[in-house]
Amino acid sequence: MLLKHGVEVDTKSRNKQSISPLHWAALRGHTQVVKFLLDKGAEIESQDSEGHTPLMKAAQYNQVQTCLLLLARGASVHTEDIHGHQALHWACFQGCGLVVELLLKAGANVNFKDHDDKIPLHRALQNFHWTKRDIVLLLLQNNSIVDIQNDKEELNMVQLVKKSNSPARQRIIGWLRGRDVRHPLASLVFGLKEGEKGSFEYQLAVMEARGKHPMLLTIFFVGAASCFLVYFRNLYRFFHVWTSLHYVGLLAAAVAVSSYLTLLRLNPGIISTDNSPEEQEEIRQQLCDGEKIDRICSTCRIRKPLRSKHCKFCGRCVAKFDHHCPWIGNCVGYRNHPLFVLFLGSAFSAGVILNLFSVYRVSFEPDLQHLDWSSLRGSLYSIFYFVTFFMWNFPHMFVNVCFSGLFTVYFLFMFACHLRQILVNITTNEMENAFRLPYLHKPEASYDEESGPREDHHHFVNPFDRGSAINCIEGFFRPLPPLCLRMEVWGSDGGVRRHPSTLFPDYYTISSVDEVQKVMSLREMQEVREATSYAAIPREEVKDS
Repeated sequence: MLLKHGVEVDTKSRNKQSISPLHWAALRGHTQVVKFLLDKGAEIESQDSEGHTPLMKAAQYNQVQTCLLLLARGASVHTEDIHGHQALHWACFQGCGLVVELLLKAGANVNFKDHDDKIPLHRALQNFHWTKRDIVLLLLQNNSIVDIQNDKEELNMVQLVKKSNSPARQRIIGWLRGRDVRHPLASLVFGLKEGEKGSFEYQLAVMEARGKHPMLLTIFFVGAASCFLVYFRNLYRFFHVWTSLHYVGLLAAAVAVSSYLTLLRLNPGIISTDNSPEEQEEIRQQLCDGEKIDRICSTCRIRKPLRSKHCKFCGRCVAKFDHHCPWIGNCVGYRNHPLFVLFLGSAFSAGVILNLFSVYRVSFEPDLQHLDWSSLRGSLYSIFYFVTFFMWNFPHMFVNVCFSGLFTVYFLFMFACHLRQILVNITTNEMENAFRLPYLHKPEASYDEESGPREDHHHFVNPFDRGSAINCIEGFFRPLPPLCLRMEVWGSDGGVRRHPSTLFPDYYTISSVDEVQKVMSLREMQEVREATSYAAIPREEVKDS
């Protein structure tokens, strides 16, 4: 309305800030307002009294979608304010990790110096707190200059970290000093390529930032080795007792270990970013138009299919994303979810059988034959005596039973949760964010006596649930390529482009619930076609005709 009455679109405030409407819309994250102002001719590189552009304002306030729109419209990442700061300096100073990653992909200079000779890494280390650790690692991995020997205290990065009084300052200093160090142990453990540098502490931090935790991996393998050692040292001699259960336990243990090793490296359903020039132009045009920007991944620059999510640890979008599992250092998604459930079930079964045989083995000891289990008092005394005897005479087996028992309960809980999710066709991510995902809820009409009908209530709707049987087929057998009618189409970057089928949704390309309903109708049409085909007509009717 104001623009229709002759107000200039780039009118600036008369206070000291001299800020324009585009600046206000950018810092508040009003993407549609930013698009409207740009369409009306607003200057995208407009600067206020401090030299801040709308992109800098959006970067300061962590407005990722607004930054994405401004960059698509041609905003420069190299513009400086009156102090020589670029947008990357501000994003690092404010601790906006997603914006930092977006600006780096847009070509921001990681080593650009402002008027104080400070680069973005200096700004990230100022007033450092632990939430900025991912930004520091990201800058270090993008070849940021590490200045730790400067005589000027305000430019020495080690001194900046010490001034912050952060509990993690020693770790950050270790990263800064170890980034350009050649360490033989790190090269051996982490398998560094020729020319790669980094101390053991730095490479460990990089792995943890990628969602891979060597400590958890060590705990699993040490625990598995301990279980096998207990079995072959103490329980194998009782193979004649419940022989079939021994076979089941050994098979479950073998399946658990082999599936775990496979999960470490199996592609969880990474969506390919290998877009054609036409697709890239369509995405760029969609960003410029400001339409459904939330459905475009700001990092991968692809249209996020329905039920997918960008994993901040793996750095890629995963189809039918469930969660990122720190135990396997990998995402659980469309392709590896069935194997993950198999791992949980087999690990739980192996744990139950091992603990059962461990307790049964100790009960054969002659010193425990006199225990009285007939009365409550006698049973309590017998349990106490049994546990004490177990702990003192079989310490290794006792410790193993305690820890494996805890993990068995954990595996049972996880197995039950994920099995239920497959039965109803829903993921962990969707359960946690049900009312943030528009396709999982719809408004419910209510009536207010004063204002009349309104839609302020929402109830949960699962458009993917087609019954337990079909859900199990889709969840367990559909992701396995050997059992599919058509194989997956891979991109050159190691991601999957398509997994087409007329019976089930293609979670690498599907973008709306309407497409899911369309797939369902095609399946129903196929069933009708098969029921009315020539082969389905009885022979008697064929002869009569």
